[in-house]
Amino acid sequence: MPDEPRKFYRTKKEAEKHRRKGDRIYYRKGKGYYIRRPQKKSFWEEFFGWWFLNKINKTVRTFIDSNIIANWIIISEALRLKKEEDSKKLLKEFHEKIQNSYKLLEKIRISDKKTFQFFTSQFALCEVYNVIGTEYKSRKLYEKGIPFRYWARMMEEIKLKDEHFSEIDKSLRNFVNIFLNNNNLKIHRAERYKQDDVGKLLWIYNCDTHDGVLIAQAKYKKCDYFITEDHRLVSKMRNNKLGIKVCHCETFLRENSL
Repeated sequence: MPDEPRKFYRTKKEAEKHRRKGDRIYYRKGKGYYIRRPQKKSFWEEFFGWWFLNKINKTVRTFIDSNIIANWIIISEALRLKKEEDSKKLLKEFHEKIQNSYKLLEKIRISDKKTFQFFTSQFALCEVYNVIGTEYKSRKLYEKGIPFRYWARMMEEIKLKDEHFSEIDKSLRNFVNIFLNNNNLKIHRAERYKQDDVGKLLWIYNCDTHDGVLIAQAKYKKCDYFITEDHRLVSKMRNNKLGIKVCHCETFLRENSL
């Protein structure tokens, strides 16, 4: 505990007259201003630095994008339909990005580490319907042998039925029950973000509107990471100045031990 100040001054100006280079002025209610000389750092404090010493107890706050959730749902439904007990064997049948999404969320589901906090939002959950719907349409076009250059134009020709929506909705509710209701993943209110942050993301970083809103939500929540499997978004945000790292699941798992 710091020693009691030797002398108090009535005004800050008076304290500044007696302050030496490097000294700091503080105020104590009822007594006045006093001068404190910062303690000199030890050799090992300087050796490791502030970042290392504070990272040990720092809570890592992370926002989960909609495509990560959609990928987890796709593999979960595949496991259910095939009744596959060996999930590792089934995972190999999917693209690496989908595998990594499932692995990350499974680690989050069973993690009990209090140094990590994970968030998503209502807006991200709504976007899951679109991600899964687009994946379904892409698979149908691939099965029909339609060349990739025509996909964008022909996507609208494939209509999703009401029962398709109901099944996606049921799978999403299952996800919510597993993750959100036991606080492994916390939901962030969709309306909470700064409008000017969205504007910067659209104007400076050329993000799509929904991506801009989600990253702005993550920034509002003071997240350190925004995890996505959207390669274009990662590329756009690689050197951003918003104080949030936009990266793939693989990068996050490499840098953090869950």
